[in-house]
Amino acid sequence: MAAAGVVGYVLLRSPQGSQPAAPTPGPAAPDAAGAEPREAVTPDAVLPIRRTLPGDGGVEIAHETSEPTRPPSLAFERELRDTGWANEQEKELTLRLRGVVDRLAARDTPIDIDAIECRHSQCKVVVHARDAAALGQFYAALETSEGLYGWADNLLLAPVETAPDGSVTTHVVALFERD
Repeated sequence: MAAAGVVGYVLLRSPQGSQPAAPTPGPAAPDAAGAEPREAVTPDAVLPIRRTLPGDGGVEIAHETSEPTRPPSLAFERELRDTGWANEQEKELTLRLRGVVDRLAARDTPIDIDAIECRHSQCKVVVHARDAAALGQFYAALETSEGLYGWADNLLLAPVETAPDGSVTTHVVALFERD
């Protein structure tokens, strides 16, 4: 499993200054068990969780989704969506992240979850924080049982983009071992 984490990290990482080419859609491939190929399903947009100010009365569900600022992982993008599994994981992930976002906001550390998307064995979360310290607190919260510890098998952390105002954006991919 450690090798898969290293390979996954390498796939998420892009060399500085380079932009990977967007994946080109191709025919769906049969799964590992040799089942018939399935068409890739474009999921309905998962609304982002926004927490902008402490004490604003709770998590606000935004009405528009925002696109990730970093090209997605090729391994994630190539994975077909298992709609039933993905929908359930997205619901659970949303509940877990709402708790994390609320606990951090109570400590004056607002975090925005800009997008959540699951496929067959991976879920990607696009995260925006006011600064690197806030993002670090978010990472620490993910490693608790109220976060993703004990639920996801591994987490892959993508490189962080820092805006001129010091705010940071990244994505986290949660990996799940499925039979």
